[in-house]
Amino acid sequence: MPAVWVEEKIYDKDWKSLVKRKRASSRIDVAIGKRGLTPGVIEEIRRRLKKEGVVKIRIHKAALVSMNMDREAIAVTTASLTGSRLVEIRGRTFILVSEERYKS
Repeated sequence: MPAVWVEEKIYDKDWKSLVKRKRASSRIDVAIGKRGLTPGVIEEIRRRLKKEGVVKIRIHKAALVSMNMDREAIAVTTASLTGSRLVEIRGRTFILVSEERYKS
């Protein structure tokens, strides 16, 4: 698996620049810890998606072990649970885009 994985290309210039800024930012918005995808984590991701439209998420090593899943599976599961689109995976960090804002 390559270091960068992109599920879908974004052609809208506004969204493309927003995702690019998130990617360049070293700050993450939400961290998935050793307890995994708890309802609190899912709600926080949904809240940030509704507010900002784009969320940068980091998976801690302990989450990979405790959830017994690889990073791609966690990212895809998170996207489906939050009703968002998975845009990119880089290492243990991935970016989600709000489905509603993506369509507009």
